[in-house]
Amino acid sequence: MNRIRTVPHTHPVMQGVRAFCWAMGIAGIAATTAWTATDRLPHRSAPTHLEAPAGATERTLAAVAYGECRSCSPRGRRWVMHTIRNRLEDGRWGRTLEAVAWQDAQYSALNPTDPNLRKAAQAAISEGDPLFLTILDEARDVMGEPDPTGGATHYYATSIRPPYWARALTRIATVSGHVFLREEG
Repeated sequence: MNRIRTVPHTHPVMQGVRAFCWAMGIAGIAATTAWTATDRLPHRSAPTHLEAPAGATERTLAAVAYGECRSCSPRGRRWVMHTIRNRLEDGRWGRTLEAVAWQDAQYSALNPTDPNLRKAAQAAISEGDPLFLTILDEARDVMGEPDPTGGATHYYATSIRPPYWARALTRIATVSGHVFLREEG
């Protein structure tokens, strides 16, 4: 059961969530993801469609990669971004890239309590972070290039014990400190 916690609007978590949405140009996500005027953390009940302005798709990919794997190689970041694109193409995770990325507990960098959410939002807002700008260029490439991952829809860091859900998936490769997997059938 998902819980919604009330957090003051001045709380750093809420500032990070708001800043991220503002930076991505997807302020309308608030209504779609069950945020309320009382400043509750998002319930994120798996929205299937989010309207995003032009350029938001690449910015969302870049922000997720920045939050999830900014210290990885360019190849590793592209593979992470391809998992989002592969989920979009599969269709079970949402009809837009933004909906896929914001699925509850799928990409930890977008979880409201993850410190990487705030870092990604700040990088996206400043437009002065050279690494974010590099990742943004990579995200634009990912949207138009063939999938190098063999259909990977999941990954986890090699620094952690394999998650329980990894047992049911087929391992594809280890790239830049992440194990990439896909579902069969």
